[in-house]
Amino acid sequence: MIEDEKAIFYLNDDLQPLLVVDQMIHDKSMRGNIGFFVDIGTEAFFKDLKITYFD
Repeated sequence: MIEDEKAIFYLNDDLQPLLVVDQMIHDKSMRGNIGFFVDIGTEAFFKDLKITYFD
């Protein structure tokens, strides 16, 4: 869930969030883009990534 500057991320159907970001850096007018940053020299793998839009 992303609302204003706060984002809450869940893994699978867990009730507890995996990650909470209190100060997202984005412009409120931005829509449709999501980026993942992985530190330099590291790798990240995502399988069956699903992003759900809640209106």
